[in-house]
Amino acid sequence: MAGKRYEKVDLFAGKLVGLTISMVSVAFAQNLSVGGAAGANLGSNFGALPIASGLAYMNTRTLLAGGTADWRISRPISIEADGLYRRLHAVAVPAGHFSVVTWEFPILARYQFSLRQPAPFLEGGPSFRSTGNLNDIHPSHYGFTAGVGIEKQVGRLRVEPVVRYTRWAQDVQILRSDVRTKVDQLEFLVGFRAPSLSNTDPFGAHLSLGVVAGTNLTNDFASVTTSRFPPALANISYSSQLARATFTSSAGPKSFTGGPLVALELQKHLSLEVGAIYRPLRTSVQVFLPGARKDLKLADHRSTWEFPVLAQYQWRVRRAKPFVEMGPSFRLLQGVYGAEPYGIAVGAGVEERIGRFKVSPGLRFTHWAQHTPPASSDPRRSEIAILTGFSL
Repeated sequence: MAGKRYEKVDLFAGKLVGLTISMVSVAFAQNLSVGGAAGANLGSNFGALPIASGLAYMNTRTLLAGGTADWRISRPISIEADGLYRRLHAVAVPAGHFSVVTWEFPILARYQFSLRQPAPFLEGGPSFRSTGNLNDIHPSHYGFTAGVGIEKQVGRLRVEPVVRYTRWAQDVQILRSDVRTKVDQLEFLVGFRAPSLSNTDPFGAHLSLGVVAGTNLTNDFASVTTSRFPPALANISYSSQLARATFTSSAGPKSFTGGPLVALELQKHLSLEVGAIYRPLRTSVQVFLPGARKDLKLADHRSTWEFPVLAQYQWRVRRAKPFVEMGPSFRLLQGVYGAEPYGIAVGAGVEERIGRFKVSPGLRFTHWAQHTPPASSDPRRSEIAILTGFSL
């Protein structure tokens, strides 16, 4: 009888421990919430022009949209990270328009004031942004964001309308332009988030997150000798002193490339991969001055963000998974002359699993569309890179 009693106690204890572990696992899994956000600016994108410029434009309201993730540290405190697409746009008078494309990345600490719904909250933290399609406008890349909003639970979704104020650093004045972005930005956003079932697989078993890193194997530019002032030196302030010089432009050193990636499994052997890869284009210019004993050597680099959207086919060979991939690629150009923003990419590699991580080294070839009209100073249209992905 005592043995049976102990069996029942052990069975009850085992069930209790199992239930406790299950509850803790579920609670831990729900610390992470993922979703999206959309909204619009409430103020001007660009500051007022000086009267002496003789130019005029009107700011327009533009859409903000992107992904968002939230990690709840305790009941009132959480950390939020967003990736938001935003186009700063204005209509020039009497006819015309111009814009700057930006991606904003706020990383915000949040404090929630009430356990009841709807719950007001405050948030604040640093913001970063990448820019493209500059039109001789160079917004800064960092600032500080603060916001106030309300959280409302609707089923599994948390709906969070919020008003945010961002104070950006002053524009980087590389070229002489009368147009400046407004450093004080006000925007309205509505976030939609749901708790994930797993912190390591926040979107489920079919979607994985990771990073990719590598370097270019081909040169960014061809070697060109000319008496014309090269576009790579358009930002220097003493161009008048070099009117009679000869210039030899060539590629600079190889660049590190890297960024986040997302992969979605569509079926057993087929998946879709989207990356956001930072890549500098480096130029080295040798300046030969008439009658000078020594020539000048100047270096310059321009930043680009590449966004490949690739269909990937895998098959298994023992423990490894070789793959091939192909699809369109897009890029944001920052101060890059003579380059189109779209092309096509193909690649091949092999995926290996090391513990919980998937490691995928490979080669990728990208061919960009031709700039019209083509010029000898254009970046190379074909590039080869060696890249390695790391994902969960």
